[in-house]
Amino acid sequence: MKYIYVIIFLGFTAINCSDEDGRLSPSGKDIDWFVVKDADDELEHLRYSIYEKTGITVCYTTKLGEQDRGEDAFGDRIIHEEFLSPEYWITKADNISYTCPRNREYIKNGLLFIQDRIIPSLPSGVYPRCILLVEDLYERKGRDRWKRDVYLGSMALVVSNAGKLHEMAGVDRQAFELDIYTYLWFKHIQVNYASDLVKFYAISENSVVWPAENLNRELYDHWVSERSNSSDRVPYKAHWNGYGFLLCNPERTTSEGYITPTKEQDVRSFIRTVLEYEDDGFAKKYEGREGETLLLGKYRLIKDIIRKVEAKK
Repeated sequence: MKYIYVIIFLGFTAINCSDEDGRLSPSGKDIDWFVVKDADDELEHLRYSIYEKTGITVCYTTKLGEQDRGEDAFGDRIIHEEFLSPEYWITKADNISYTCPRNREYIKNGLLFIQDRIIPSLPSGVYPRCILLVEDLYERKGRDRWKRDVYLGSMALVVSNAGKLHEMAGVDRQAFELDIYTYLWFKHIQVNYASDLVKFYAISENSVVWPAENLNRELYDHWVSERSNSSDRVPYKAHWNGYGFLLCNPERTTSEGYITPTKEQDVRSFIRTVLEYEDDGFAKKYEGREGETLLLGKYRLIKDIIRKVEAKK
């Protein structure tokens, strides 16, 4: 009996994908909206040049394109428009806001910045599928609103400051570039080196001796305070370096003590440090610190991953 249902289903499918004469034809809806086509316009030609060489789609507007899908029952044209929504994930949506640039000179500067400064410094395996250039970028978490330079979304890496790139120089530009590299490396490592990250987290987690009565043994994103004896607090260390962290959580403040970083903040801090420091420079900076061995272990683990990826370039 089940075979009859399958045949009926396939029959309806064939009818739905055929023209008036019953001939099978493509629906025309399976478009790769990230493909960039060449055009006479200077900005669009520059986008095409980047795409042709790297496969990266660089956008300065959220509209990816449109498609004529025929007529509706009333004879009106059906025009489908496809938009980029980097804040949307399968199970959630981040609360971000941004403004797309309108000044053509700013847009050109942004495209050239991506082409000449960002892409050449990355192994091809770390390339994002899409980069969205914006003027300004904000992320809201609860009641707090944070200004961002970079946001890593589901569909694109959002890069802010399109209108300021022509003014950036020296240390400011280098710091901005480092932010972009860090987010792209984080995404690549998160997706492709998950087992290594388990070892990375364990270096800090295994450094803590948890009291038997402690009910919550999560080290990340938790309050640390000398005066707290609560069973859900992290055993006290005066400085976050003692746990093998390079930073505390910059997005959560407390009147006493500090909040340990999230896992993403922890990984990104070490990626940025590996990109910024040579081995000797890092070792010298943290020599004699509480947690020195932990910090060096996590630094070397991230360094080894980056070296592996770069070797494939």
